[in-house]
Amino acid sequence: MRLPAKKKVVLSVLSGPSKGQTHILTKPRIVVGRKGADIALNDPEVSRHHCLLEVRDTFINLKDMDSTNGTFYEEERVRAAMLQDGTEFRIGDSLIRVNFQTK
Repeated sequence: MRLPAKKKVVLSVLSGPSKGQTHILTKPRIVVGRKGADIALNDPEVSRHHCLLEVRDTFINLKDMDSTNGTFYEEERVRAAMLQDGTEFRIGDSLIRVNFQTK
């Protein structure tokens, strides 16, 4: 598994305690959570290892890692979802948008 060659994958935090942060993914599998995660959010409602993102060519597999407060996609609590360019998901009080940008 590897990142798409001609695109960079950017996560933007739209709301919550870490609002305004952007993260460029540096590897195809990352854990989003609090302390100790690949991308750490300063959000008390987020579990330490909250969800896993696996980057494919044109989408991202989002998987909840048995988090306490759940992972939400289109306002529904999900165990897994497929994220396309421009889609958003929420963990804790943090709304996060996924973008594929041409390098």
